[in-house]
This record gives sequence, structure tokens and C-alpha cells, in this order.
Amino acid sequence: MNNYFSHDSNARDDEKILAMRIDLGWEAYGLYWALIEMLRDASDYQLKANYKVLAFSLHTTVDLIQQIICNYGLFSFTEDNESFFSHSLTKRMEEKEVVSKKRRASAGTRWGKPSTSDANAEQDGCKCNANAMQMHNTSDANAEQDGCKCNANAPLKESKVKESKVNTSSPRTRESARSPNEEEKKMIYEIFFWRNMKNPVAEVERFCAHNQQYGWKLNDTKEKRLKAANEWIPETQGNRVSPKFLDTWKAIYAILAPDEEELKRGMLHEGSRAAASNGYLVIHAHGSVHHFVATRASREISVLAKGNPVRYTWP
Repeated sequence: MNNYFSHDSNARDDEKILAMRIDLGWEAYGLYWALIEMLRDASDYQLKANYKVLAFSLHTTVDLIQQIICNYGLFSFTEDNESFFSHSLTKRMEEKEVVSKKRRASAGTRWGKPSTSDANAEQDGCKCNANAMQMHNTSDANAEQDGCKCNANAPLKESKVKESKVNTSSPRTRESARSPNEEEKKMIYEIFFWRNMKNPVAEVERFCAHNQQYGWKLNDTKEKRLKAANEWIPETQGNRVSPKFLDTWKAIYAILAPDEEELKRGMLHEGSRAAASNGYLVIHAHGSVHHFVATRASREISVLAKGNPVRYTWP
């Protein structure tokens, strides 16, 4: 069972996989799972992003393999973009490793520890008859120890136990992985805001809680955390505000001076929105941004207003 890994029976209905199936058909679905199987057997669960080699191995076209890997958010890339991996597979394999370690520890407890006399014999570095390890009679054991011509100062033999295959220096296993600081959380919130998520504050909390479950082992650098935020699926789908308003709001945000952080924070408030009402364009936004938007960003607002007068509101 060394090559075993689990997957959901309804994976075909996953949102990303559905998008791939709509565009590329069932052939792509089969190739996707072939890639997952190859990642399962690969070192550190990663493969080089050599589409030509992968296509040759799977008897398909380079273009189809590249689309499956790059276009649907099913895979992620390392920082140098030379290799790719599956977040889902890596998480499942980490969970499997944890279970395996617990079972091995349980088995060790069940069979018990070596006896005291055996442990002392090992520590003395004795090269005596191995049958002495099985002796339980005190007198026999003493006789065996008396006849031992070993050097008590001889170094212990190097253990022949194979080292674990887990690479402790790997970013996805090291314990030093940390959660994002407040500045990074603001950047994640901004990503969620411009992606028009209905509740960006709650999504930041949900994103952090999800990653905290795995100790941030998958997203252990700032770059990986921000990339993961761009791929995050919100809990509540749909637009928070009109896409046109968001486009205009982003254009205004882009012309803000770098030192006007207060205005930027005000524009990024999750309550910002616009709506037509009684012949007006009503912009609901933080009070600190009203004057700036009405003066320096009037051209962008006039495009959004389509000739209607603009009113500003905020509680």
C-alpha cells in the first residue's frame, strides 16, 4: 500500500474540475488524475514543469497538458516556477504520514522496550554472542557479562535504522512556518476586496484558519501566501458590488499618492458600493474619501455616473 493515496468520490463535480471538463472534456479529467498519480510517486510530491516530457509520458499533446496544469487553478507552482504540485494531494499525504507515525509509535509501545540488562549491554558496546540479548536468567546474564572481552570505551555502533524519507528542510514540513503578520493580512484583505468577495474580512479569517490547520506548511512564505490568496475560493459566491463600480473604484485607487494611506484604507472599506437612486448615482463610501473622489477623481466618477448627479453617503 506504499503507493496509496485517497481522493474524493465526487471530485468530478469540483468547481475547478468542472471548468476543465467543460473546456477540455473527459480526456483532460483522466490526464489530470494521471498527473496526480505521478505527483504521488515523485520526490516531495513535485514534478518539473516540462510539458513536452509530461505529454510524451502520457501520450498526449503538449498544449493539452499545459492547459490542464496552468489554466484551472488545479495545481500550484514553486517560487521559481520550475516545478508544480497539488495543494490537495500534499495535504492528504501529510495527513497520511501523521497517521503512519502514530501507528508506528503505537506498535512500539505494544511490543515494549528492551530489558535493562539488554540496554546496558548495548551501551557497553559489547560484541558478545547475540544470544545473550534473549537471556532473562540473572546468573547467565552475569556470566555472559563477565566473559565479555569488549572495550567499555568503544563507541556505540551506528544505527542501521533507515532515516525517514521526509525531508525536514522542505518548506512544506518544517516547523518554522509562520502565519502572516498584520501587514500581510492587509494585503490578503486587499486581494479579496478587489476580487469582489462579499465579506473580505470574514474570508481573511477563514483563509488563515484553513492554513493554520496545517501549520502554514504549504504557504510558508509571503509570496506563497499571497498566491494562495489569489486562488482562494470564497465561502459565499457572487458579486458584492457592481463590477463596473469596482473597476472605477480601482482606477481611482491607482491614482492615489503613495503617502495617502488613510484614503487608501478608506476606499478599501468592505461597505463601499454604488447604486442608482432617484436619478442620482449614490456612492456609499468612507467619509474621508468623499472630497478626494469628488475633486481629483471626478473624471472617473463621471464615466460611472453616465451624466447623473453624484451623491455621497456614509453612516
